[in-house]
Amino acid sequence: MAEMMLFIELSGGLDTSICAYHRGAVVGTLMVSPEETGLAVVGPGRVIKESEKLNFLAIGVREPARGRGLNLAMAAQAYQKLIDRGAKYLSYTLVVDDNWPSRRTAEKLGAKVCANYVVYRRDFRQ
Repeated sequence: MAEMMLFIELSGGLDTSICAYHRGAVVGTLMVSPEETGLAVVGPGRVIKESEKLNFLAIGVREPARGRGLNLAMAAQAYQKLIDRGAKYLSYTLVVDDNWPSRRTAEKLGAKVCANYVVYRRDFRQ
């Protein structure tokens, strides 16, 4: 986690990232960094549009704390901070197709699916 938090700190996301606790135990985390397209390499003449300047988001809620709106509350708080800073577009980042709780959270925040990706998996333990 230390390396991940260093990345979040360097990208300006410490004040938008959250750890949620219940009875002293971490039950959820949300890591959000503001858009960082300034580092993107683009072709000659290519200008990054405002709608392409998106943030990074990673969210997780432990099983005992799921189904209580914690993910929605954490994401909404972080997004509000980004909006207060002037963000015009926000990203809910990548979500596995069958992760319906996360997809519903994204939809409640006003997000819509804009791309699907094919992921291949191979088990090397055989």
